[in-house]
Parts: sequence; C-alpha cells; structure tokens
Amino acid sequence: TVYAFGIEIDKVLALMIDAHASTAYAVPAGYLHFRLEPTRGRVAAILADRTSFIDPDYPYVTRIDGVTIDKWIDIISVVVSRGTRQHHRTVALQCLHWIQFVRDLAGAPHQRSVLVEFETKEGSARKTLSLPVSDTYPAAGRWPAIPSQILPGNIGYLRIKAWDESAATEIETWMPRFGSTSGLIVDLRDNTGGSRNILRGLYPYLVTAADPPRVANVARYRLYEGFGPDHLAG
Repeated sequence: TVYAFGIEIDKVLALMIDAHASTAYAVPAGYLHFRLEPTRGRVAAILADRTSFIDPDYPYVTRIDGVTIDKWIDIISVVVSRGTRQHHRTVALQCLHWIQFVRDLAGAPHQRSVLVEFETKEGSARKTLSLPVSDTYPAAGRWPAIPSQILPGNIGYLRIKAWDESAATEIETWMPRFGSTSGLIVDLRDNTGGSRNILRGLYPYLVTAADPPRVANVARYRLYEGFGPDHLAG
C-alpha cells in the first residue's frame, strides 16, 4: 500500500540525517489527547494548551500500552532522522502522539483507548488509566512568553523566540548583564528557526579569548548541474 511504502521511504530518509526531509502520505487517525514533553530525562503529560499537567499529583508518563517510553522511542527511531540524542528523543515523542501510527510501527492492533501509566514526581507511586483515543491531533499551545531577566537565585534567563534580529537584540542587551550570574538558562521553546549567524553573537560570551574556534555546521551537496560553485556560500 501507499501507506506501507511511505513508511519504508521514511526509514531510508532517516538514514540521511536531514531532519528537513519528509514524505507525504495518509496515516491512520487516532491520537493522544494530551502532550508529551521531555524534561530532565523524564516525560511529562500536559494539556494540549500547555496550561497544566494532566494530573499534577502524577505528572510523568512511564508506559503507554504497557510499553516503556524508552522502548517506544526505540520503535519509532527507524523513521526519525539521525541526529543528537536530544533531537531523536524529542521528535520520537512528537510521533508518539500519533498513537495508531506508532502501533502500526510496533505491529500492535489499533484500539479506541490507550493505557497510560503515570508516576509521581518522587517516583514513589504509579497509576494506570485507560484513556480514549482522540480523533484530532493535540496541537500545542504556545509556551508563556516570559521576558529575559535575572531570576531568583541570581540565574540569568535569556528568551530566544526565533533566530532573527530580535534574538540579536536580546543577546546584546542581556548577555553583558549575565556575566556575574551563578548560571544561565537559554530558553528556545517555540523557536521557529532563522539565521545561524545569530550564534556568532552568542558564542563569544561562552568562551575565553584564548579558546580555539568551534565548527558549528558543515554542509555538502551532491553534484548537480543546477548548482553553481557558490551554491553553499550562505
């Protein structure tokens, strides 16, 4: 089927590392009605609008359909582009929202409900709930637009919403003020991407003058008559 063929193409694309490459084919409807968010090595279950946990007393998810989160990530990994461990985990968790699709990857039957095991913050107790599978994808709300500032405890907080001129302004304004702080949080949540050049403004604050250069990106393209000699000049 086109669906099965699309999955096989995704597996090939995943080997090519490029996270921008994608295919387009219809997948079965059926989604988790809440969001899964990675945090400190665990996975939190929050409402789609990101206003609160599904259950504040049991904020973390440990198993879905009796399968551990790490095992699900392994199952989904065949269609996730090769990259950093953080990238791999984040994208796999996004895929896990498509519960009927990942059940197909696992060779498991479709069901109209999903078993979700929740865990307390301390990890001292767990509970399992049977929740309905949603017919609509849990589109995420925006994270709170907290401004850059110095947080209690003398922690610098730099909010970068996109890699554009607004980011350059935030860096120029706030990084000099963070020089005497005890730590730094760079918040990239909801960052929509942009220019890699902004990193040149941030990087000098994180190294000494004597440190060697660090390569942040290397690009190479396949031979193609439509590409000129300056194709990668940018």
